[in-house]
Amino acid sequence: MRIGLVSDTHGHFDPRLVELFARCEVILHAGDVVKPAVLVALAGIAPVTAVRGNNDDGPSLAHLPETALVPVGALTALVVHDLG
Repeated sequence: MRIGLVSDTHGHFDPRLVELFARCEVILHAGDVVKPAVLVALAGIAPVTAVRGNNDDGPSLAHLPETALVPVGALTALVVHDLG
């Protein structure tokens, strides 16, 4: 299983992610998305699970959980922005 992992995009979708994540089955975003358009662009590549970072304030990202458990093959990934 190929997994894409990204964090701290701070509202910027790097176009290189399209090629880097092209064969991924899932993408994990570990917070500081800042702009929902980043998640929309990532979802155009593969299914996305994202968590809220310390810069993800406001109503447009309020739905993001602080942590997420994601099955990845025989393992489970814990996605978190900051263990604080």
